[in-house]
This record gives sequence, structure tokens and C-alpha cells, in this order.
Amino acid sequence: RGAALLADVCDLRAHACLVLARLAPLLASSALGGGGCGGSGSGGGGLAVWQSLVGCGKRGFEESLRLGQVAGPELGGPWLAALGNTLLKVLEHDPNLGASQACAGGEHGGGGESAGGLLRLLATKGPSPDSRAHALRCLALLAGRWCAAAAGVAAADPAAAAAAGSGSLVLLESSPAERSACGSLALEATRALLLGLEDANPECAVATLDAIMDTFGPDGAHLHALYSSAGCHPKIAEGCQGLKLKLRKGASEREAMGREAAASAKEVILNAQRFLKYKQQAF
Repeated sequence: RGAALLADVCDLRAHACLVLARLAPLLASSALGGGGCGGSGSGGGGLAVWQSLVGCGKRGFEESLRLGQVAGPELGGPWLAALGNTLLKVLEHDPNLGASQACAGGEHGGGGESAGGLLRLLATKGPSPDSRAHALRCLALLAGRWCAAAAGVAAADPAAAAAAGSGSLVLLESSPAERSACGSLALEATRALLLGLEDANPECAVATLDAIMDTFGPDGAHLHALYSSAGCHPKIAEGCQGLKLKLRKGASEREAMGREAAASAKEVILNAQRFLKYKQQAF
């Protein structure tokens, strides 16, 4: 009976996350008139949801790991995947999240360090491939935005650019200490992102490659500096080689992925190889 109750709690969390993910366009601070990170209405909109999700996620993650040891990873896996998906949707629809050091963290644990810590845990220890893949994409978005905040320039990631069409991208005046903190957060997020290339699940590694190219594709001295300091270039090359070997020799991996996903993975690897050549020539 106790196990059934725990399963119901996890199902309830997953459904709550799915609802919030669907509402993400309306939850963005720009849509609700909030001020984003540090703006005049910094307590509302996507930021408030982000803070709550990160705080609940931190508490629920450790609990799910403990439950997984007793009842198996399938108990916490679906809700953690739903949590990662919701965090990603909120980030995609609110370009102001990540525009400052801590995203107005406060007592709810939504600060940059808290968010980065939770996402690093999900990316490396998430019980399901989906939970890890969503966290890796979040890390890629935040790495780009924190890097932009550290340099005092507008974020150039696709999600921010798309969202900025319906709302302004808030760039705050920041002190040298705040910009330095943003730079540290960006570096930590990028290093955690690169670990995704070593994920045993090929689809997670492919998602990581795709996310890295989205973040570091735009030209910019600040992005290139982060790309270099995090050691992205050799890690991407190693990741491409490892994935090619898996797909070439691992019939089980190809079969588990499915024909369409395997074909998509090969295309991402090819794009990554072109990306490496461009980076080598451009810089």
C-alpha cells in the first residue's frame, strides 16, 4: 500500500509538471507583465514558476533516488523527465531567465547556483534518458545566457531570439562581481553539458551535440572564449567519434533507437563535424 501511495504522488507531480509545461507561453514574465530577472515585477511570471520548480525539484530529486533504490528507477523516472521538460519549456518561453547571476534566487532555491546544481544532477544522474536529455538542453540554454550576461551583451540563443519577438530581453546593469559570477556559472554549465557526450544512451549524447551547436553556433568573442576555456572542441570531436563507432558497430543501439532516430543521429554527427571545421577555420 505504501508503494502504491508513493507511485500516486510521483504521478501527481508528473501531471502537474505537464500542465505547467503547456502553460509555459502564458507563464513567461513578459506575457504576465513581470519584470523578468530583477525587473520591476521580478516575483511573477516565468521566474516565479522557475523558482518553485527548482526548489521542488531539488527536494524531490534526492527523494526519487531513494525511492528508486527500493521500488526501481521507473517510479521517479517519469516525473523527473516531466520536471526537466517543464524547466526547458519555461526557459524557452522566457528569455529573461538566465539574464542575471542568480535569476533573483532568494529563499525558494531558484538562484543560478541552485538551478545549475539541480540541472547538473539531472543531467548526470537522471534515472531516464528523457530526464537527462531535457536537463542537458536546459544547461545549454543557461550556459549561453550566463555567458552573455557575463559579457554584458544580449543573449543570442534561438529561444531568446524567438521569445524576444513578443517581449523585450531585459539586460541589467551589473557589477564586475556579478559578471564574474555569471561567467563561473556559464563555465560550470558548459562543463556539465559536455559530460552528456559520454552518456551511455546514444540519444542523450546526440541531444547534447545538438544543444552545444545551438549554443555556440552564433559568432561572438564571449561565446568563443567560453567554448575554448571549457575545452569544447576536443570533447566534441571525441563525442562524434564515439557515437560513430556505436552506431557503426552497435546493432543493439541502432535497433533500440529506431531507424528514424538513428538516421537523425547520423545527420547531427555530420553537422557536428562541419561545425568543428568551421570553428577551427573561424577562430
